[in-house]
Amino acid sequence: MQPFLLLYAFFCCLIAFILKGIAGFGDPLVSNPLLSVLLPNRTISPSLLPVSFFLNLRIVVRNRDRFDKHIVLPITFFVLTGTIPGTLLLKYGSPTVLKLLLGLLITGLGIEMLSRNAGEGDGHGAGNGVGNGAGKEAGSDSAKESIYENTNQSPKKKTQNRLLCALLSFTSGICAGLFGINLLFLAYLERVVKDRDTFRFCTCFVFLFENLFRLLLYAAGDFFTEKTLLLSAVMLPASLIGMQIGSLLDRKISNKASQKIIILLFIAGGISTLIHSALQLHL
Repeated sequence: MQPFLLLYAFFCCLIAFILKGIAGFGDPLVSNPLLSVLLPNRTISPSLLPVSFFLNLRIVVRNRDRFDKHIVLPITFFVLTGTIPGTLLLKYGSPTVLKLLLGLLITGLGIEMLSRNAGEGDGHGAGNGVGNGAGKEAGSDSAKESIYENTNQSPKKKTQNRLLCALLSFTSGICAGLFGINLLFLAYLERVVKDRDTFRFCTCFVFLFENLFRLLLYAAGDFFTEKTLLLSAVMLPASLIGMQIGSLLDRKISNKASQKIIILLFIAGGISTLIHSALQLHL
């Protein structure tokens, strides 16, 4: 394999995992399009999968104290259950049209998340500014622990909507089976977690089990080759460096900015899906 290709894969993975270090997800939104310039998808997916599995496992183990079975287990169950009909649906209809609709749905949900959080900020901003101005710096460290709560709320999880959890997680699993795009469950998770570390843990926990499921499928289907394993070996150190850089940047980013990055990455995933499926319709 050409040294240039290995170097290119290294830097693509480095950039992608800087984003994952900040938000807890989003690496495929960067790595897949960049790598597809020089590599086919049949090589990209098996190459990135072991890297993603290792990094998600690392994050889950490091943040295991954030485990909340009432949040993460139902999401994981419905996502994995949804992958079964998602795989079967490949035999019916037009995958490109379905992917176009998925892109519209993800983008719409992301815009709703952005506008809802903007509205919450406007609603609480004035009161918090007057009531908490003097104690802002003294409580800055504790404030970093809460990404989705304002300072007047108690540190409890937001009320969970089990029907919404089942619907978005199951649909997310279907989309993962159809297209390998597992984003919809984040629209629910963003509503119920209480801080960025819990969000990151829950996201990576779901991805970890999805990765494990795909690892078994890929191994059974002989998708792993000498070329894919070499690329994995090159991209693994890049991902570790990128995650470290992302974690350092995360410490310097405010809660509000971190939340916006998460939502904007979600919207970017929808727009990327829209563009990709629209181009396929015209080919």
